[in-house]
Amino acid sequence: MLKEIPERITYAQEKLIKLIEERKLRKWCLENGLSHSTIYKLATGEKLPSYPIVCSMSHLVPPIEWLFYTDEQIPYETQTVLPLEPGKECRYVAAHRKDYREMAKKYGLTEIQAYNIIIGRKKPNLTFIRQTCEEVNPIEFFIPSDEAEKKTTVPEHGDIASIKGKNFLVLSEKEQNEKNGTFIACPVASDENGIPLVCDCNVSGNVQMCGITSFPVKINPLILGKATAETVDAVTKEVINLVSKK
Repeated sequence: MLKEIPERITYAQEKLIKLIEERKLRKWCLENGLSHSTIYKLATGEKLPSYPIVCSMSHLVPPIEWLFYTDEQIPYETQTVLPLEPGKECRYVAAHRKDYREMAKKYGLTEIQAYNIIIGRKKPNLTFIRQTCEEVNPIEFFIPSDEAEKKTTVPEHGDIASIKGKNFLVLSEKEQNEKNGTFIACPVASDENGIPLVCDCNVSGNVQMCGITSFPVKINPLILGKATAETVDAVTKEVINLVSKK
């Protein structure tokens, strides 16, 4: 049973609450390597989201959706990004390394607080990140400083792709995807049916051949990792068998 939730919730909480109401949260957490109890508490407001938590889920929930309530308009495009690696410098910190004193004055911080965020690389809280939103897209806190400008990612055979918070195994070859502007993939879910996914990233579940789907390359999916050749071969053979029976 869903516990009482605050009257005012963020866009991120709204998404999680919907999963709870649909009885899908536990499955979603399992598929994405997340703690169900932690995510449940975030949804109901029992636990406040921290910078590390938002970073760890940034490929599933756009970070900006943790900063704004559903009765507010989000001022920037919502986008997901790969989780920032621990110890990696984010783009915002790199851009303000020389002016942390000015930053302290602008946002009402002590010089020590500003120094810790910019020089000491201490984790900023979400309240501070929201303060900067009038001038800076908050995604700057969640991407590494050395990341090139965003380009379209063309998935390739064996990739584990994240699309709107759901995981897929890509079956089509990169050359074919570039030529056609689409790619073919099968969903990965925690259902018992399907072929167990073995990969080099924190994604678990079974590949569902019956859910094979074509996506446009322009959706720019996040690539989380790579499935083993054995997994891809097994799935491909099953898909061929399914198609031949039709």
